[in-house]
Amino acid sequence: MSKIEEAQTILKELGLPDAQQNEISGYTLLALCNLKEKDKWSKAFKQSHGISKGIMAFIAENFRKEYAPNTRETFRRQVLHQLVQAGIVDYNPDIPNLPVNSPRAHYAISEKVQFYFIQATPRRKIYTLIKRN
Repeated sequence: MSKIEEAQTILKELGLPDAQQNEISGYTLLALCNLKEKDKWSKAFKQSHGISKGIMAFIAENFRKEYAPNTRETFRRQVLHQLVQAGIVDYNPDIPNLPVNSPRAHYAISEKVQFYFIQATPRRKIYTLIKRN
């Protein structure tokens, strides 16, 4: 299973609706976890990313998947907003009092979800851990 397929499976196991189990959501999860194709989920770490220079740049550099600059709003409205609502991603964790329209807005994987990734091993897949807890 490729890393993008694993990410989409994790999104499903986290209970996200079908619309947020797509490729763009999977790549976003991988970017927020700082994971490349060969990385293990247990190597995920929390680091804040903006959309264009963070998430979209990570995807382009590590997965050779380019998104047009005008898809920034798609990332924000159709992916990140739902991940924040589900408690999977934190919005502005480094500067929580940023205005909503700030160009410095950023996102990071939540501590709760990162905890599952740290426990993941080849035998204990992340989605098995999530289902158990």
